[in-house]
Amino acid sequence: MIKQIKYWLFLFSALLLVWLPSVHAGPGNFSYSSAEKTASAAIATSGGYLHGIVVITDGTNSVTVDIYDNASAATGTKLIPQWVVTTSSSNRAQSYSIEPPIKFSNGIYVAVTTSGTVTYMVYYFEGL
Repeated sequence: MIKQIKYWLFLFSALLLVWLPSVHAGPGNFSYSSAEKTASAAIATSGGYLHGIVVITDGTNSVTVDIYDNASAATGTKLIPQWVVTTSSSNRAQSYSIEPPIKFSNGIYVAVTTSGTVTYMVYYFEGL
């Protein structure tokens, strides 16, 4: 009896591990992450779901981030309100997590403004 319970618990756990990522990511089975970016850039070129962004500053200068529903330019609908990433030498990395993910139709364009240097990575699912 205990052997059967262990078997069913294992099977249930395995099914959860397969099923949960597809629920979290959107209609597909996984999320994408952009390559590390250091300037404003197009991230996705078709519709999907935005999960979040991680920004690493230079430790001195703040960074302003705008994310647009656009495949090639900093125009159109903003997916999140303008985000000002403050910084210090001991707290250079910050993240903006979106739950549930925000649907975008045209793509993702990230505009960053800073007088220093910045590195960021966007997490998303592309495909509707």
